[in-house]
Amino acid sequence: MNTPSAYYLERVLPGGQFDNEDTSPGGWHYGRAATTINMCGWAMRQSLGPVVRRVDDSCSQATREYLRHRRNIGRDFNAPAHQAVDGTSVSANTSCTAHYNYFHGTDFAGGTNGGHWAHPAGPAASSVRYRFTTLDHRAVVVRDPVLGWGFLPITCVQRPTQLYNDDD
Repeated sequence: MNTPSAYYLERVLPGGQFDNEDTSPGGWHYGRAATTINMCGWAMRQSLGPVVRRVDDSCSQATREYLRHRRNIGRDFNAPAHQAVDGTSVSANTSCTAHYNYFHGTDFAGGTNGGHWAHPAGPAASSVRYRFTTLDHRAVVVRDPVLGWGFLPITCVQRPTQLYNDDD
């Protein structure tokens, strides 16, 4: 997540490691997903396992501030800033494969960090909940009713007619 309970960015899969650097009063954890995706962000409070080892913190305050602005992570959002916590129902192509991960690292570099399709989740449902499009305009973040949050190729989803690119 880019902030607690906000935009889905990636998933640390079971067995992956997360360097917990800070915990919010609401129980959200900020730190680095250290395996596979190498990304700083927020993790849900229920998703962390036991402490395996201690490491030096590696996510800067500047990265934390950068991530919290939605236009740094995506575009063509389904709602104005701070107006929704879920996606908008849209049709999807069931022959397309949803993936849990698409980015590698936290530097989105204006969209040049996309295209790292990883961790196939399964075929998309015929109806998913669209949230936003990646900066490279090749993938969309959706919530599938079976697979949960993930990424689909933009060509596999009928995006909402009304899209928003306001900053937060």
